[in-house]
Amino acid sequence: ARSKDEKLLALAFKVVHDKHMGDLVFMRVYSGVMASKASLFNTTQGIHEKPMKLLRVMAEDYEELSSLQAGEIAAASGLKGTRTGDTLILSGDKPSIVMSGLEIPPPVFFCTIEVDSNAEQEKLDAALACLAREDPSLQIREDPETGQTLMGGMGELHLDVSATRLARQFNVHAKKGKVSITYRESPTVRVDKTFVFDGMVGGKHGFASFDLSVGPLEEEGEVLENEIDADVAEVVCEGSNGPEAYDAVVKGIESALSAGPLLGMPVLRTQVVVKKVETNSDTSVSVLRVAAAMAVKDLLRSCQIQKMHPIMTIEVTAPESQVGTVLGDITSQRRGDILELTSLPDGRSVVRAKVALEHLVGYASDLRSVTGGTASFHMSFSHFAVQ
Repeated sequence: ARSKDEKLLALAFKVVHDKHMGDLVFMRVYSGVMASKASLFNTTQGIHEKPMKLLRVMAEDYEELSSLQAGEIAAASGLKGTRTGDTLILSGDKPSIVMSGLEIPPPVFFCTIEVDSNAEQEKLDAALACLAREDPSLQIREDPETGQTLMGGMGELHLDVSATRLARQFNVHAKKGKVSITYRESPTVRVDKTFVFDGMVGGKHGFASFDLSVGPLEEEGEVLENEIDADVAEVVCEGSNGPEAYDAVVKGIESALSAGPLLGMPVLRTQVVVKKVETNSDTSVSVLRVAAAMAVKDLLRSCQIQKMHPIMTIEVTAPESQVGTVLGDITSQRRGDILELTSLPDGRSVVRAKVALEHLVGYASDLRSVTGGTASFHMSFSHFAVQ
């Protein structure tokens, strides 16, 4: 057993919204002691927290505790920014530990979620914020073009359940739009160009000239990260130095890559090389950031952008007599790639395959139909790829 004299280390593993207690963060203490109203530091988010109450939860009953010892599990109220998978330590301790937490896959389905009035919109925003905090795989964002609220999740059922919870838990009756698949974008050719910005941003004039190159990242396999190489060491901006100018350029590039020219989806597998930047001392870092974003967006339009599809790994469990049907459906109807076929001791078989998500819409009902309800499956996100 760990000693109470050791430094505090705790992991938040679940967030639940209680209509009487507010947000409750369930956590386990791995070492040290956590006292009620102790000053904590969230090493994952980089924020300070203070639990107002420590509670032992027994169904709908709560027992207030003065402290938590190593190995104990309880809920804490009053933690404003802590999310599932975050690490907590005492504020005075050196923030050197971040536990692995959870690996959250990106959402692959999106739908619009709307209400009838502005008053209801405020309630919807608050309710969605609670749901997103409870469920890290649920993503809420605003469409920059239409202003609509978009809800993203791991499947059609995931979004249906979230919409139902809005009405049942938060009394927000929202209209859920048609479910759509989220894609990614990627350039196919490299473009080199000098882009010149000379205009107004936020009421201030600025000038910036970028000699840059944008193109596909030449990496094999399923590598999807972007690579940014910006040589701005000698750039001089208004009231800033080299590092601040570099941060401004990188943030501008990242902003441009967050929404591509083809579908408005994030751009992946892209290399951006900024060879030279020329500006003047009257140009602020905010102008430099905007100009960098405009430069990359301008080049992306000439990079022959292609669509990348979300690829899912599916595992289908079926009786031996239905394996041929399952294999034929995956390879011919859904254009999937079979990875593995294994036999279970009970006579059933498991088929593992990779299939583009757009070919799996409605697969649950189709699988029941072709196998007479004898097969089941589950799927998980694998990667994005060009089809």
